[in-house]
Amino acid sequence: MSNPQVKAIEDYQRLRNRNAQTQAIRAAVKLGIIGSLRDGQKTSIQLAEATGCNTQAVELLMAILTSTELVQQYDQDYALSQIGRLIPDAFLDFGDAFWDHLPGFVKSGVSIHHDPALDQTEFDFVLQKATEEWMQTPIALDAAKILDIGQHRKGQKILEVACGSAVLGATIAHKDPTSQVVLMDTAEGLGRAQKTIESVGLEGKVTTVEVDDLNNMIGADVEPNSFDLVLASNFLHTRSPDACRVFFQSVNAWLTQTGELVLVDIFPGQDQGDLSRVVVEMELALRTGAGQLHDPNMLKEMLKGCGFSHVQYAHLPSTPHLYGLLLAG
Repeated sequence: MSNPQVKAIEDYQRLRNRNAQTQAIRAAVKLGIIGSLRDGQKTSIQLAEATGCNTQAVELLMAILTSTELVQQYDQDYALSQIGRLIPDAFLDFGDAFWDHLPGFVKSGVSIHHDPALDQTEFDFVLQKATEEWMQTPIALDAAKILDIGQHRKGQKILEVACGSAVLGATIAHKDPTSQVVLMDTAEGLGRAQKTIESVGLEGKVTTVEVDDLNNMIGADVEPNSFDLVLASNFLHTRSPDACRVFFQSVNAWLTQTGELVLVDIFPGQDQGDLSRVVVEMELALRTGAGQLHDPNMLKEMLKGCGFSHVQYAHLPSTPHLYGLLLAG
């Protein structure tokens, strides 16, 4: 058999297997098997009893699930993996609620965000991404290394805007205990930040600024010319170019004469992240209607137009190979 024929068979089998894995995950969620495993590891017999399912069929299902990243097997017991434990129940359908609208979006080009007949809380992009902020730790460590926090940049007054869980701000505060870190977000975002701060023992070492609306921070309680470093992570891709420009102008007023703006966001350029980046782009287009990924070269020119004279860009090489860092001063 020729190599092209062998490759076609292998490719087809991989597609079949991937589809079977996704179907098995969805079935396990609907049947309550994943929910049962949240209470602790169980055998297939115990899972069948807990969910009212057929034992032999559960065993077949679990054999497929253990080939995914969601479930692990220990002798006769099954347990959720670390990833499985981190995913909130509300998002264990992996977005079926909004992906079901993909054919209609591709046909019309109209985001579900603009459909008044739909309950938008079901499709809230920002809410879902908030549950995934635990993934930002490697990216924050990359950023701190590139910025040389604790060495070249030390003892600075730092503001993290739209901090959410404050993974980046907490990483910098940990790397340089002499820094003064201020976190800015809505009350909901600061609530998540507080949990991070407490988990890494930084209580009392950071301060907060609460805003009502992250789309309009002009009236925020921030003194002009007061920060050496302003950070924004995962912020730009949920905003239009015009909104980004307004943000840059606001931030420039908060920086000292030698202050710098650090933007950590999803940018193209890393081959390993191509598929993940396209998925994010599709989600933004399908679910928000306004968010978009921005070309770093376009942002460079925009930043210069907003008064930043020196702008540099670097990829952040850690998983999921989506992120880059823009430094403007």
